[in-house]
Amino acid sequence: MFLENKEEQELEGSEEKQERQEQQEKKEQEKNNKKEESQMKAMKYKNMGIPFSNRKNTTSLSNLEAMLETERIENDNENWSKLSKTIKIKKLLVYANKYKEENNLSDEDYSKLIIFFRDCLDKKKLQRVKDVDYDREIGEITNISALIHNKTSNHFTLKNIYKKVSTVKSLPKKKNIIVKEINVSEFEIESEEI
Repeated sequence: MFLENKEEQELEGSEEKQERQEQQEKKEQEKNNKKEESQMKAMKYKNMGIPFSNRKNTTSLSNLEAMLETERIENDNENWSKLSKTIKIKKLLVYANKYKEENNLSDEDYSKLIIFFRDCLDKKKLQRVKDVDYDREIGEITNISALIHNKTSNHFTLKNIYKKVSTVKSLPKKKNIIVKEINVSEFEIESEEI
């Protein structure tokens, strides 16, 4: 009898372990299904811009290459502010070469200009559309109007062209409060008469 109870307890314990394992497996499958669903949603969202006829045969290598090429071309036609940092660096290097030829810079000054552009991108100075004149059709920087080269110190700077409007100007004007002076001596005399 004692042995039968032990065997029953072991069977119950092993059954509980199996149930726990099955529950854990179900949870893991649910997590994997949720991940797959979110990945599918992301893929659908990314493919919204691609015509449906191009989406059918996305498994072939040539279609993938064509799709990547069109995406690369579309990314090059973005605004300056939406370009990635690596593309911005490439465009700035091309502009630095153009600037070198126009202003007859030495190789040393050219290397300083490249370092300056990289520092500016790291410090988030050349981020806005206002900072850089960028032609989207050509994919080239036409001008950086704030760029100044100090020839005496061989130093490049970005001049702050855009003046900030003072916030004080937008505040309402002060209201002049007129304070009437009360003559205390007259007030005392009137109170004594009463």
